[in-house]
Amino acid sequence: ALQLAVKPWQDRVTLIQPRERRGQLANMTLAIRHVCTDDNSIIITLDLDDAIIGPKVLDRVAEAYADGAQVTVGSMLRTDKQVEYPVTFDSPRQARGGNVWQHLRTFRKYLFDAIPDHDLRVGDRYADIAVDWSFMLPIVEMAERRVWIREPLYLYEPSGMGKGGDRPERESQIAALVAKSPRRPRITSDALVPLPPERITSEIWSHRGGILFVRHGERPSFAGLSAEQKEAVHLTENGHREAESLGSRLGRGIAFMSSPVLRAVQTAKAVARGAGSDEQSLTVLDSLVDFRIADREVYDMVKARLGWAGLMGAWMDGSLMPGVLVPCDRLFQRAIRDVTFAARRTGAHRAVAVTHDYFIRAALASLRGVRITAVPYLGGVFVASDEVDRWSCEEVRA
Repeated sequence: ALQLAVKPWQDRVTLIQPRERRGQLANMTLAIRHVCTDDNSIIITLDLDDAIIGPKVLDRVAEAYADGAQVTVGSMLRTDKQVEYPVTFDSPRQARGGNVWQHLRTFRKYLFDAIPDHDLRVGDRYADIAVDWSFMLPIVEMAERRVWIREPLYLYEPSGMGKGGDRPERESQIAALVAKSPRRPRITSDALVPLPPERITSEIWSHRGGILFVRHGERPSFAGLSAEQKEAVHLTENGHREAESLGSRLGRGIAFMSSPVLRAVQTAKAVARGAGSDEQSLTVLDSLVDFRIADREVYDMVKARLGWAGLMGAWMDGSLMPGVLVPCDRLFQRAIRDVTFAARRTGAHRAVAVTHDYFIRAALASLRGVRITAVPYLGGVFVASDEVDRWSCEEVRA
């Protein structure tokens, strides 16, 4: 039926029909993050049982974006009753969502892309009833230019999920989504990419400190090595030298942690030497390396099927089958808690944790919704003390 419906506009409409039923939000993430490639595209969501009102709706939306809008909300007519939903853009979670969920919803693609995948979930699953709440709350919080279009543009048919017997589950999902920590305004600076080693200096520390996660230093190529041989790879001489140089720029009063993998331990000791610290005081933490759930055989099978790049992409995107890798946000939160606990035992409020490229990717995906493909040696991400406190205390998945 859908194929017949779009046939007259087949040169303008792309119909995507997954082989398996994935759910509305999983389909949205696929379409917006991957099918749509222009970061500045304007995304408009429309339910199949609803309709836009008249031929000028898109002109009105285009007008708002021409004036600088990054997201627009409303307004709509219901088929069952007459009601207006006043919009509250400031602190919408404190106003039960502030009605930012209402049709007609439009936003720039880059705002949706910047939502960490765990913010779209309730527990381990994407929201499936309060879908609009899951993405509109963080989008409105991250946007600088928000517009409430007050004239009705949308005809809403109040049927489907969330009504009748589904209402208690809908209210439960709404409560869980509203309770999540608000997103900060979208960052358009270098915070969206790993810090290169040359920019990591003592100036990163605030007066309350924080945690600097860095990838290990330079190592030889892995070509032709088994998994066991890769674990035993040493840093190159240049890797030792650059790590010590980085440490010399970090200042004093730092607690040092490392993944138990040899190249990470060597990096952490070199950084500590450069910072004038006792390298023997290094704390080794498994949470800086352990990201597998599946046994080695299953992990290797999935990795062989997807490739390393595909595995990392699916992991950060939330589309990887369950039970293979620890979800990014949980890996990051576990490490935050372990590093914080270890640092407090030393009395330090500054910590450097040496880890691996995939951990830095998980950190940026969890913090900023950024899904990167590479991390330079000794590149890293700094987590300020207020973010450390949030991730240490809250349950990331409601």
